[in-house]
Amino acid sequence: MIISADDVSEYLAPQTEGVRLVVEIDRMSDSKREARATVDGVTLAAAVEIDTRLGSIEDAPQTANAYTSGDTGSERLGSTLFGALFAGPLSSAWAQAVSLARGGRGLRLVISSPDPNIQALPWELMRDSPSSPRPFALADGWAIERETPRKYGDATIAPAGVAPADLRALALTTDVGVDQQQDPLILRERFSPTHIDVVADIDKRQLLGRLSRPDASIVHILASGLTVRRGTQHLVVRGNTAPEEITAAELRDAIEESPVRARLLVLAGCDTDLVAAGIATVMPNVIGMRGKITDSGCADFLRGLYQALAAGATIDQAVASGRAQQVGFSRSLADEWALPVAFIGDPSPLVVPSPSASAPATDAVERGVLALTEPESSADQIILDMKVSNLQALKEQWSSVEDEALPSFIRDQIAVLDDEVDRLGNGTRR
Repeated sequence: MIISADDVSEYLAPQTEGVRLVVEIDRMSDSKREARATVDGVTLAAAVEIDTRLGSIEDAPQTANAYTSGDTGSERLGSTLFGALFAGPLSSAWAQAVSLARGGRGLRLVISSPDPNIQALPWELMRDSPSSPRPFALADGWAIERETPRKYGDATIAPAGVAPADLRALALTTDVGVDQQQDPLILRERFSPTHIDVVADIDKRQLLGRLSRPDASIVHILASGLTVRRGTQHLVVRGNTAPEEITAAELRDAIEESPVRARLLVLAGCDTDLVAAGIATVMPNVIGMRGKITDSGCADFLRGLYQALAAGATIDQAVASGRAQQVGFSRSLADEWALPVAFIGDPSPLVVPSPSASAPATDAVERGVLALTEPESSADQIILDMKVSNLQALKEQWSSVEDEALPSFIRDQIAVLDDEVDRLGNGTRR
């Protein structure tokens, strides 16, 4: 339950390994697809032909932008996508994965395909029926991810689990009609500002050069994509006299020249999902945007993503955090939470935060809110800090209302937070 912006506490708790359902989809012909399904590495359905409806949904809208909140279009499309995969021979794989996930493990559904037409579909909208209360991607502990065959060669990947002071990020920005300082500012607010390298007004030569020597764990690129034909996008940056286009192949070649590759690459511009798919073969984790996304919707996703990463979340947890911030606080009415697409090969946390990052809880103790004992881990401390901060904010917001006049859902939220603070802090309020 997110109460305030930047609350990422529910995405930091250690989780058991989620059930991993991988659906591999290969192209047989223009109208046929072959699929295989594995659950936790065990093949349950091999080389079966997918329901022929998959061919027709490729002509459906390929972005969620057309659907506003409350419109049933996205619900119908999400249900159609689900039926195309799991209404036929793969239904047994889905049933087993869901059964295993009910034990509290959660579920990671991975769509794996080299076919750009498959990757262009809005799988994030999937739900088992139009009347389902929410898409799978927004369910607690569930995620929908994408995958392409990866090849790293002899390259070394930037280490995971570094101290916050050791994490480095590279932000490459170009003029896409928005403030170029916005994205670097989000990074600086959440990571050590001295380790954020920013290159503004970047051109094609500079961008490819920096990708070949990133010297960073995170590479953030603010540049728009351009769909040149179905299934193909180029990245567009400013040039000296005219905009310059960069193909996914050129980006891949530059990345492959790097002896140490970044652990996460974020394409924070419109129409970059297929560019992300094109370079995910040579990167551990890549995020792009499918279709047009508003400035505020993208910024909310980035805040949730980077806030969670800085606090020690895994990459898949951080993506879920970004979507939750969009749902809870974005000013856009569209289903923009479904526009970020994540190709996740190694979700390991980028940083391991130090126990000293505990200002909110320390302040609460000084104000007599909580007698705190030392948590067992830095993740517990961060979660506790946020719960205490949220509890204080909620009580202050409703302080002018008598207890008996409080709405029941507010009383419930306060009671839940009270219990969680007691459990995590192992202390008593005075």
